[in-house]
Amino acid sequence: MSSEYVNHKVARLLEKLRIEFTRSRPRHSNDNGLAETKNGAVVHKEFGYEQIDRRHAARFDTYCREYLNPFLNFHRPCLFATELADPKKPGRIKRVYRPRDAMTPLDKLASLPDAASVRRHGVTLLGLQQLARALTDVQAAEELNEARHALFRRAATRTGRRGQTRSGRQGCGHVDDALARTGAARGQRCSLTTAHAFAHVPTAHDHG
Repeated sequence: MSSEYVNHKVARLLEKLRIEFTRSRPRHSNDNGLAETKNGAVVHKEFGYEQIDRRHAARFDTYCREYLNPFLNFHRPCLFATELADPKKPGRIKRVYRPRDAMTPLDKLASLPDAASVRRHGVTLLGLQQLARALTDVQAAEELNEARHALFRRAATRTGRRGQTRSGRQGCGHVDDALARTGAARGQRCSLTTAHAFAHVPTAHDHG
Protein backbone atom coordinates (compact mmCIF):
# COMPACT_ATOMS: atom_id res chain seq x y z
CA MET A 1 0.00 0.00 0.00
CA SER A 2 1.44 3.36 -1.02
CA SER A 3 1.48 6.44 1.18
CA GLU A 4 -1.62 8.04 -0.36
CA TYR A 5 -3.72 5.36 1.32
CA VAL A 6 -2.26 6.07 4.76
CA ASN A 7 -4.13 8.23 7.26
CA HIS A 8 -1.11 10.02 8.66
CA LYS A 9 -2.95 11.30 11.74
CA VAL A 10 -3.86 7.73 12.61
CA ALA A 11 -0.30 6.61 11.83
CA ARG A 12 1.11 9.21 14.26
CA LEU A 13 -1.39 8.15 16.91
CA LEU A 14 -0.42 4.49 16.50
CA GLU A 15 3.24 5.42 16.79
CA LYS A 16 2.54 7.42 19.94
CA LEU A 17 0.68 4.45 21.45
CA ARG A 18 3.41 2.07 20.27
CA ILE A 19 0.96 0.01 18.23
CA GLU A 20 2.46 -1.83 15.28
CA PHE A 21 1.28 -0.42 11.95
CA THR A 22 1.37 -2.66 8.88
CA ARG A 23 0.36 -1.94 5.30
CA SER A 24 -1.60 -3.96 2.80
CA ARG A 25 -2.58 -3.40 -0.81
CA PRO A 26 -5.84 -1.52 -1.44
CA ARG A 27 -8.83 -3.75 -2.23
CA HIS A 28 -6.84 -6.86 -1.30
CA SER A 29 -8.17 -7.68 2.15
CA ASN A 30 -6.52 -11.10 2.14
CA ASP A 31 -3.15 -9.36 2.46
CA ASN A 32 -3.95 -8.77 6.11
CA GLY A 33 -4.56 -12.31 7.25
CA LEU A 34 -4.59 -11.47 10.94
CA ALA A 35 -7.31 -8.86 10.53
CA GLU A 36 -9.40 -11.26 8.46
CA THR A 37 -8.89 -13.96 11.08
CA LYS A 38 -10.10 -11.64 13.82
CA ASN A 39 -13.06 -10.57 11.67
CA GLY A 40 -14.13 -14.19 11.39
CA ALA A 41 -13.24 -15.46 14.86
CA VAL A 42 -14.33 -12.40 16.87
CA VAL A 43 -16.24 -9.67 15.04
CA HIS A 44 -18.62 -11.75 12.90
CA LYS A 45 -19.20 -14.34 15.60
CA GLU A 46 -19.99 -11.63 18.12
CA PHE A 47 -21.96 -9.13 16.03
CA GLY A 48 -23.05 -10.99 12.91
CA TYR A 49 -22.96 -9.47 9.44
CA GLU A 50 -25.63 -6.76 9.50
CA GLN A 51 -24.70 -3.10 9.45
CA ILE A 52 -24.77 -1.40 12.85
CA ASP A 53 -26.50 1.96 12.82
CA ARG A 54 -24.24 4.77 13.98
CA ARG A 55 -26.62 5.84 16.74
CA HIS A 56 -25.73 2.59 18.51
CA ALA A 57 -21.97 3.18 18.20
CA ALA A 58 -21.46 4.40 21.77
CA ARG A 59 -23.19 1.36 23.26
CA PHE A 60 -21.24 -1.05 21.07
CA ASP A 61 -18.01 0.73 21.99
CA THR A 62 -18.84 0.43 25.70
CA TYR A 63 -19.63 -3.24 25.27
CA CYS A 64 -16.32 -3.90 23.51
CA ARG A 65 -14.22 -1.94 26.00
CA GLU A 66 -15.80 -3.16 29.22
CA TYR A 67 -16.90 -6.70 28.37
CA LEU A 68 -15.60 -8.16 25.12
CA ASN A 69 -11.98 -6.94 25.27
CA PRO A 70 -11.40 -8.04 28.89
CA PHE A 71 -12.97 -11.43 28.17
CA LEU A 72 -10.81 -12.02 25.10
CA ASN A 73 -7.58 -10.83 26.72
CA PHE A 74 -8.05 -12.15 30.25
CA HIS A 75 -10.23 -15.25 29.99
CA ARG A 76 -10.36 -16.85 26.52
CA PRO A 77 -7.34 -19.00 25.58
CA CYS A 78 -6.11 -19.08 22.01
CA LEU A 79 -3.37 -21.02 20.27
CA PHE A 80 0.00 -19.36 19.74
CA ALA A 81 2.28 -20.78 17.10
CA THR A 82 5.71 -22.20 17.84
CA GLU A 83 8.28 -21.97 15.06
CA LEU A 84 10.34 -25.10 14.55
CA ALA A 85 12.90 -26.14 11.98
CA ASP A 86 11.32 -28.36 9.34
CA PRO A 87 13.28 -31.67 9.35
CA LYS A 88 11.99 -32.53 5.87
CA LYS A 89 13.05 -29.19 4.36
CA PRO A 90 16.40 -27.95 5.71
CA GLY A 91 16.46 -24.21 6.16
CA ARG A 92 12.67 -23.95 6.30
CA ILE A 93 10.66 -23.01 9.38
CA LYS A 94 7.22 -24.38 10.07
CA ARG A 95 4.65 -23.27 12.57
CA VAL A 96 3.06 -25.81 14.87
CA TYR A 97 0.22 -25.37 17.33
CA ARG A 98 0.68 -27.46 20.44
CA PRO A 99 -1.89 -27.89 23.23
CA ARG A 100 0.61 -26.54 25.75
CA ASP A 101 0.81 -23.32 23.73
CA ALA A 102 -2.85 -22.49 24.42
CA MET A 103 -3.02 -19.46 26.73
CA THR A 104 -4.76 -16.14 27.11
CA PRO A 105 -3.17 -13.03 25.59
CA LEU A 106 -2.38 -11.87 29.14
CA ASP A 107 -0.57 -15.13 29.87
CA LYS A 108 1.32 -14.75 26.61
CA LEU A 109 2.31 -11.22 27.55
CA ALA A 110 3.56 -12.42 30.93
CA SER A 111 5.69 -15.08 29.23
CA LEU A 112 7.59 -12.58 27.09
CA PRO A 113 11.11 -11.69 28.28
CA ASP A 114 10.55 -8.05 27.28
CA ALA A 115 6.99 -7.76 28.60
CA ALA A 116 7.76 -4.46 30.32
CA SER A 117 8.57 -2.81 26.99
CA VAL A 118 5.08 -3.39 25.56
CA ARG A 119 3.09 -2.03 28.49
CA ARG A 120 2.00 1.52 28.90
CA HIS A 121 3.48 3.72 31.57
CA GLY A 122 1.86 3.14 34.94
CA VAL A 123 0.42 -0.28 34.03
CA THR A 124 1.94 -3.25 35.81
CA LEU A 125 1.69 -6.91 35.01
CA LEU A 126 0.56 -7.57 38.57
CA GLY A 127 -2.25 -5.06 38.17
CA LEU A 128 -3.44 -6.73 34.98
CA GLN A 129 -3.34 -10.14 36.61
CA GLN A 130 -5.40 -8.83 39.52
CA LEU A 131 -7.98 -7.57 37.04
CA ALA A 132 -8.05 -10.99 35.41
CA ARG A 133 -8.57 -12.72 38.78
CA ALA A 134 -11.48 -10.44 39.71
CA LEU A 135 -13.78 -12.85 37.87
CA THR A 136 -13.54 -16.51 37.01
CA ASP A 137 -13.69 -17.50 33.36
CA VAL A 138 -17.28 -18.66 33.83
CA GLN A 139 -18.32 -15.45 35.58
CA ALA A 140 -16.73 -13.34 32.84
CA ALA A 141 -18.54 -15.35 30.17
CA GLU A 142 -21.87 -14.94 32.00
CA GLU A 143 -21.36 -11.17 32.23
CA LEU A 144 -20.44 -11.04 28.56
CA ASN A 145 -23.56 -12.96 27.55
CA GLU A 146 -25.83 -10.80 29.69
CA ALA A 147 -24.39 -7.59 28.27
CA ARG A 148 -24.55 -8.96 24.69
CA HIS A 149 -28.19 -9.95 25.03
CA ALA A 150 -29.09 -6.53 26.40
CA LEU A 151 -27.10 -4.79 23.69
CA PHE A 152 -28.82 -6.60 20.83
CA ARG A 153 -32.24 -6.16 22.39
CA ARG A 154 -31.58 -2.43 22.57
CA ALA A 155 -30.39 -2.25 18.97
CA ALA A 156 -33.33 -4.35 17.77
CA THR A 157 -35.80 -2.09 19.58
CA ARG A 158 -34.41 1.01 17.88
CA THR A 159 -34.06 -0.47 14.38
CA GLY A 160 -37.08 -2.78 14.25
CA ARG A 161 -34.81 -5.75 13.55
CA ARG A 162 -34.33 -8.89 15.55
CA GLY A 163 -31.19 -8.66 17.63
CA GLN A 164 -29.48 -11.75 16.33
CA THR A 165 -25.98 -12.69 15.33
CA ARG A 166 -25.26 -15.23 12.63
CA SER A 167 -25.38 -18.02 15.20
CA GLY A 168 -28.93 -17.04 16.18
CA ARG A 169 -28.27 -15.50 19.60
CA GLN A 170 -31.01 -13.02 20.52
CA GLY A 171 -30.95 -10.32 23.16
CA CYS A 172 -33.21 -9.72 26.13
CA GLY A 173 -33.11 -6.78 28.50
CA HIS A 174 -31.58 -3.33 28.24
CA VAL A 175 -27.90 -2.66 27.71
CA ASP A 176 -27.80 0.38 29.97
CA ASP A 177 -29.39 -1.59 32.81
CA ALA A 178 -26.97 -4.47 32.25
CA LEU A 179 -23.97 -2.18 32.29
CA ALA A 180 -25.18 -0.56 35.49
CA ARG A 181 -25.86 -3.86 37.24
CA THR A 182 -22.64 -5.60 36.36
CA GLY A 183 -20.50 -2.47 36.38
CA ALA A 184 -21.22 -1.81 40.05
CA ALA A 185 -20.11 -5.31 40.96
CA ARG A 186 -16.96 -5.13 38.91
CA GLY A 187 -15.65 -1.90 40.42
CA GLN A 188 -12.36 -0.76 39.01
CA ARG A 189 -12.27 -3.64 36.57
CA CYS A 190 -14.66 -1.73 34.32
CA SER A 191 -12.45 1.34 34.20
CA LEU A 192 -9.27 -0.41 33.07
CA THR A 193 -9.26 -2.95 30.29
CA THR A 194 -6.56 -4.24 28.04
CA ALA A 195 -7.68 -1.75 25.42
CA HIS A 196 -6.17 0.92 27.68
CA ALA A 197 -3.41 -1.13 29.25
CA PHE A 198 -1.47 -2.67 26.41
CA ALA A 199 0.65 -0.67 24.03
CA HIS A 200 0.80 -3.79 21.86
CA VAL A 201 -0.85 -7.12 22.53
CA PRO A 202 0.88 -10.24 21.19
CA THR A 203 -1.07 -11.66 18.28
CA ALA A 204 -2.27 -15.17 17.63
CA HIS A 205 -4.40 -16.99 15.08
CA ASP A 206 -7.72 -17.85 16.68
CA HIS A 207 -8.99 -21.36 16.08
CA GLY A 208 -12.60 -22.39 16.49
